[in-house]
Amino acid sequence: MPFIALLNVHPSRATDLRQPDRLRSEPDLSIEQYTDTFGNTCSRFAVPADDLRLYNSFTIEDSCALDEVNPNARQIPVEKTTARGWFFFGWGADVREGRY
Repeated sequence: MPFIALLNVHPSRATDLRQPDRLRSEPDLSIEQYTDTFGNTCSRFAVPADDLRLYNSFTIEDSCALDEVNPNARQIPVEKTTARGWFFFGWGADVREGRY
């Protein structure tokens, strides 16, 4: 089954990495990486029928400064989103179709 994972440090923090940020798997799979429209590193691979382990280990330097927060931001429960909203994520009209 095809799978897309967003499990890497955002490229905007690449200069803060002190060790490589490399997604690995057991069993060893062919993992294709690409950058989505939001600048995230995406990993695409085929999930085997058996067990799968994804892992990564790295060191990153961080200032511990707080992230900016938008006090007016809203969170909408997934069950209240519409099919139109899924296009925002690039998942198509119906993710249950197994398009990816």
